[in-house]
Order: sequence, then structure tokens, then C-alpha cells
Amino acid sequence: MEEEYVEELHKPSTEEGEEDSASAAAFVASLGIDSSGNECEMVGLSDFFLKIRNLLIVNASKRTTVCISGMAGIGKTTLAKKLFHDPIIKENFECLAFVIVGRKYKLEEILRAIIAQVHLDGDEMIMGESVDFEEYLKRILSGRRYLIMLDDTWDLSFFLDLKCALPNEDNGSRILVISRKTRTIEPGVRNGYSFTMPFLDEKESWDLLKTKVFGEEEFPYRFMKAGKKIAKNCEGLPLLILVVTAKLLSGE
Repeated sequence: MEEEYVEELHKPSTEEGEEDSASAAAFVASLGIDSSGNECEMVGLSDFFLKIRNLLIVNASKRTTVCISGMAGIGKTTLAKKLFHDPIIKENFECLAFVIVGRKYKLEEILRAIIAQVHLDGDEMIMGESVDFEEYLKRILSGRRYLIMLDDTWDLSFFLDLKCALPNEDNGSRILVISRKTRTIEPGVRNGYSFTMPFLDEKESWDLLKTKVFGEEEFPYRFMKAGKKIAKNCEGLPLLILVVTAKLLSGE
């Protein structure tokens, strides 16, 4: 998995012919947290979740950027989705948007995705090709406390352009950036915090495995020793635990 991860990081970008379909998929995905509209389930990392949530809602007027980095499969997107759905987060922000950036992106599409989510019915929504989306988004967000989540971010240099479209009115607005890259705060980004997503500990790994295998049912005692050994050998990577669980359930 480590070799595949390194290969993925250095893999060339998608071909031009694939760009439009990938961008369209990202735009559609950005409008909803998942295809069913259900809240994402997160097992483990409760302390880290609370730490990030408290930083987002803390009573500080300066606009703050929070960046979370970590390897693929460690649960960054799941954490962001959980934050997006959290009732306390919703109470603290007037406007929320969750946007999948991707390796190849267009700033205009990111702006359009944000506008589609923070636009209020009382405003006239304009999405034509001749629209200045930066000014349009700035007008919509002006005077409102917002939280913008940017998931799957590869090249953080675009953020310097994006922030020009996000009003900085010292009203406690927040920007959450999710990235695989370890260097998350770019030069010129003030009031920023960087965190590395931690791995699950043994107890959290075990809780995730038994939840995915047996749900709310009691884990059979005869499988307990083998199950805990599997959870331990996955070394705290949620994706690996889920892959092993899927193979167990499929009987492979």
C-alpha cells in the first residue's frame, strides 16, 4: 500500500479528455456530502475531531485557515464530512460549503461550486459565462460568517487566488483545507494552523473493525483474538481496516 501511495502521488495528472468528466463529477459531489445525503460515520479519533471543531468555532474574529494533511486512506475526508454535518458547526456559521478540489482544478469551477451552496433563495442567482465569479461570491458572503471546506487539495498555491473572493471582515469566518501534502500552509496565508491527521490507536482500530463486521451485534468471542490481531496489524490506517473487513464479509 505504501508503494501504491507513493506512485499515486507522483502519477501524471489526468488526460485532457478526462478533465471535463472529472470536473463535472467533482462539482456534483461538492453539492452533497454523499449520494444518499446521509451523515458520514466516523469511528475513532474523537479527540482530534473535538480539537478541530473547537478551533473552528472558537470566539476569534480573525478569519482563520485550518489545514489538515495526511496520507491517503487515513480518514481526512471522513473527518471533514463529520464536521460539515455537526449541529454545533451549523449553529456557528451562516454559510457552509464543501468543495472537492482535485489534482486538476479550475478556479472558476471551485467558485461556482461554493456559490451553488451558499447562495440564498432571496438573491438572484447568476451563473452565466460572463459573470465575475470572484466579485459575485464576495457579494454573497459579505456580512455572513462562513465555513468553506476544500477537500482533496493537491496544489495549495490556488488558495492565494481563492481567498481574494472570500471576504475578510473579522467576523469569525473559517476555511478548512484537506490535503495529502505535508506542507499545508502556503507563504502569505496568515492566521493559519496546520495539523497532521493521526492514525487510529489499537482500541480505535478494534472499534472500527468490529463495527464494520458485526455492526451493533456483539462480536463473537471465538473470533475475538483473531479480530484484534487483524486490527493491530492494520497499524491504525482506517482504509486498510475497511479493505480487510470487506474481504472478510465477501468470504475471499
